[in-house]
Amino acid sequence: RQGAISVHDQPVATTSSDGPFRIGFAGTITAADAFACMVNALDKMDWQVNSRPIILRIIGARYHIKASSPKHIEHMGWRSREDADRLLKECDVLYLPQPFNDEQRLFAELSFPNKLVSYLGARRPILLHAPKYAALVQFFGSYKVGETCTVNDCSAVIEALRLISSAEKDVLQQFIDETQRAVHEELNLE
Repeated sequence: RQGAISVHDQPVATTSSDGPFRIGFAGTITAADAFACMVNALDKMDWQVNSRPIILRIIGARYHIKASSPKHIEHMGWRSREDADRLLKECDVLYLPQPFNDEQRLFAELSFPNKLVSYLGARRPILLHAPKYAALVQFFGSYKVGETCTVNDCSAVIEALRLISSAEKDVLQQFIDETQRAVHEELNLE
Protein backbone atom coordinates (compact mmCIF):
# COMPACT_ATOMS: atom_id res chain seq x y z
CA ARG A 1 0.00 0.00 0.00
CA GLN A 2 1.79 3.03 -1.25
CA GLY A 3 1.76 6.04 1.05
CA ALA A 4 1.13 4.12 4.29
CA ILE A 5 3.57 4.18 7.16
CA SER A 6 5.06 0.84 8.03
CA VAL A 7 4.80 0.25 11.76
CA HIS A 8 5.26 -3.28 12.95
CA ASP A 9 3.15 -4.69 15.75
CA GLN A 10 5.99 -6.46 17.55
CA PRO A 11 7.31 -4.77 20.69
CA VAL A 12 10.13 -2.31 20.23
CA ALA A 13 13.08 -2.79 22.54
CA THR A 14 13.76 0.11 24.83
CA THR A 15 17.25 1.54 24.67
CA SER A 16 19.87 0.66 27.27
CA SER A 17 19.52 2.49 30.58
CA ASP A 18 23.24 2.29 31.35
CA GLY A 19 24.71 3.73 28.16
CA PRO A 20 24.51 7.25 26.74
CA PHE A 21 21.13 8.97 26.60
CA ARG A 22 20.59 9.77 22.92
CA ILE A 23 18.36 12.63 21.84
CA GLY A 24 17.54 12.34 18.15
CA PHE A 25 16.63 15.12 15.76
CA ALA A 26 16.03 14.71 12.02
CA GLY A 27 15.54 17.28 9.30
CA THR A 28 15.98 21.00 9.01
CA ILE A 29 16.07 23.23 12.08
CA THR A 30 13.13 25.56 11.41
CA ALA A 31 12.67 26.44 15.09
CA ALA A 32 16.08 27.93 15.84
CA ASP A 33 14.87 29.57 19.07
CA ALA A 34 13.58 26.31 20.55
CA PHE A 35 16.61 24.36 19.33
CA ALA A 36 18.98 26.89 20.93
CA CYS A 37 17.02 26.55 24.18
CA MET A 38 17.49 22.76 24.05
CA VAL A 39 21.26 23.09 23.54
CA ASN A 40 21.43 25.65 26.37
CA ALA A 41 19.51 23.24 28.60
CA LEU A 42 21.99 20.48 27.76
CA ASP A 43 24.85 22.86 28.62
CA LYS A 44 23.23 23.55 32.01
CA MET A 45 22.96 19.80 32.56
CA ASP A 46 26.66 19.38 31.66
CA TRP A 47 25.41 16.99 28.99
CA GLN A 48 24.33 14.40 31.56
CA VAL A 49 20.97 13.17 32.80
CA ASN A 50 20.54 10.72 35.66
CA SER A 51 24.29 9.95 35.56
CA ARG A 52 24.14 9.14 31.84
CA PRO A 53 26.09 11.15 29.25
CA ILE A 54 23.84 12.85 26.70
CA ILE A 55 24.46 12.61 22.97
CA LEU A 56 22.52 14.89 20.64
CA ARG A 57 22.18 13.04 17.33
CA ILE A 58 21.35 15.30 14.39
CA ILE A 59 20.34 13.74 11.08
CA GLY A 60 20.27 16.40 8.39
CA ALA A 61 22.34 18.12 5.76
CA ARG A 62 23.27 21.20 7.79
CA TYR A 63 23.93 22.20 11.38
CA HIS A 64 25.84 25.31 12.43
CA ILE A 65 27.31 25.46 15.91
CA LYS A 66 29.15 28.01 17.97
CA ALA A 67 30.49 26.13 20.98
CA SER A 68 31.75 27.96 24.03
CA SER A 69 31.59 24.81 26.16
CA PRO A 70 32.04 21.05 25.61
CA LYS A 71 29.20 19.37 23.73
CA HIS A 72 28.54 15.85 22.49
CA ILE A 73 26.85 16.16 19.13
CA GLU A 74 26.72 13.46 16.47
CA HIS A 75 26.05 15.24 13.20
CA MET A 76 25.17 12.34 10.94
CA GLY A 77 24.63 14.47 7.83
CA TRP A 78 22.05 13.65 5.19
CA ARG A 79 21.02 9.97 5.23
CA SER A 80 18.77 7.74 3.19
CA ARG A 81 15.27 7.14 4.59
CA GLU A 82 16.23 3.64 5.74
CA ASP A 83 19.43 4.82 7.40
CA ALA A 84 17.68 7.74 9.10
CA ASP A 85 14.96 5.39 10.41
CA ARG A 86 17.60 3.06 11.87
CA LEU A 87 19.46 5.96 13.52
CA LEU A 88 16.24 7.35 15.04
CA LYS A 89 15.31 3.94 16.48
CA GLU A 90 18.63 3.92 18.37
CA CYS A 91 17.67 7.07 20.30
CA ASP A 92 16.09 7.29 23.75
CA VAL A 93 13.92 10.28 22.80
CA LEU A 94 13.25 12.22 19.61
CA TYR A 95 13.19 16.02 19.81
CA LEU A 96 10.50 17.93 17.92
CA PRO A 97 10.82 21.73 18.26
CA GLN A 98 8.42 24.35 16.96
CA PRO A 99 9.18 28.10 16.87
CA PHE A 100 8.22 30.37 19.75
CA ASN A 101 9.04 33.73 18.09
CA ASP A 102 6.26 36.02 16.87
CA GLU A 103 7.55 36.07 13.29
CA GLN A 104 6.91 32.32 12.97
CA ARG A 105 3.67 32.13 14.96
CA LEU A 106 1.59 31.07 11.93
CA PHE A 107 4.15 28.38 11.15
CA ALA A 108 3.74 26.93 14.66
CA GLU A 109 -0.05 27.27 14.56
CA LEU A 110 -0.45 25.55 11.20
CA SER A 111 2.56 23.27 10.86
CA PHE A 112 2.35 19.50 11.00
CA PRO A 113 5.97 18.66 10.12
CA ASN A 114 7.02 15.66 8.06
CA LYS A 115 9.53 14.66 10.73
CA LEU A 116 6.61 13.70 13.00
CA VAL A 117 5.78 10.87 10.59
CA SER A 118 9.37 9.61 10.76
CA TYR A 119 9.44 9.99 14.54
CA LEU A 120 6.20 8.05 15.03
CA GLY A 121 7.46 5.34 12.67
CA ALA A 122 10.61 4.98 14.77
CA ARG A 123 8.39 4.19 17.79
CA ARG A 124 10.48 6.14 20.28
CA PRO A 125 9.21 8.62 22.88
CA ILE A 126 9.02 12.18 21.55
CA LEU A 127 9.75 15.44 23.32
CA LEU A 128 7.56 18.14 21.77
CA HIS A 129 8.93 21.62 22.48
CA ALA A 130 6.30 24.04 21.19
CA PRO A 131 4.17 27.00 22.27
CA LYS A 132 0.68 26.25 23.60
CA TYR A 133 -0.90 27.57 20.39
CA ALA A 134 1.06 25.17 18.15
CA ALA A 135 -1.02 22.67 16.19
CA LEU A 136 1.07 19.78 17.47
CA VAL A 137 0.19 20.47 21.11
CA GLN A 138 -3.40 19.36 20.48
CA PHE A 139 -2.19 16.23 18.65
CA PHE A 140 0.12 15.39 21.57
CA GLY A 141 -2.85 15.90 23.92
CA SER A 142 -4.72 13.17 22.05
CA TYR A 143 -1.76 10.82 21.74
CA LYS A 144 0.57 10.54 24.74
CA VAL A 145 3.68 9.73 22.70
CA GLY A 146 6.09 11.46 25.08
CA GLU A 147 6.43 14.72 26.98
CA THR A 148 5.34 18.21 25.93
CA CYS A 149 7.16 21.39 26.93
CA THR A 150 5.12 24.51 26.08
CA VAL A 151 7.57 27.18 27.27
CA ASN A 152 10.88 28.14 25.75
CA ASP A 153 12.72 27.89 29.04
CA CYS A 154 15.79 25.79 29.83
CA SER A 155 14.50 24.57 33.19
CA ALA A 156 11.28 23.28 31.61
CA VAL A 157 13.26 21.42 28.93
CA ILE A 158 15.54 19.97 31.61
CA GLU A 159 12.51 18.76 33.58
CA ALA A 160 10.99 17.10 30.48
CA LEU A 161 14.28 15.34 29.70
CA ARG A 162 14.56 14.13 33.30
CA LEU A 163 11.00 12.78 33.20
CA ILE A 164 11.65 10.80 30.03
CA SER A 165 15.08 9.57 31.10
CA SER A 166 13.79 8.32 34.46
CA ALA A 167 10.50 6.87 33.20
CA GLU A 168 9.79 3.28 34.14
CA LYS A 169 9.79 0.68 31.36
CA ASP A 170 5.99 0.40 31.42
CA VAL A 171 5.64 4.18 30.90
CA LEU A 172 8.13 4.07 28.02
CA GLN A 173 6.19 1.16 26.52
CA GLN A 174 2.97 3.21 26.79
CA PHE A 175 4.65 6.04 24.84
CA ILE A 176 5.72 3.52 22.20
CA ASP A 177 2.24 1.94 22.05
CA GLU A 178 0.72 5.42 21.59
CA THR A 179 3.01 6.06 18.59
CA GLN A 180 1.54 3.00 16.94
CA ARG A 181 -2.02 4.07 17.80
CA ALA A 182 -1.37 7.53 16.32
CA VAL A 183 -0.09 6.02 13.09
CA HIS A 184 -3.01 3.59 12.76
CA GLU A 185 -5.67 6.20 13.58
CA GLU A 186 -4.32 9.38 11.98
CA LEU A 187 -1.53 8.69 9.50
CA ASN A 188 -3.05 6.04 7.29
CA LEU A 189 -4.35 5.94 3.73
CA GLU A 190 -7.87 6.95 4.76
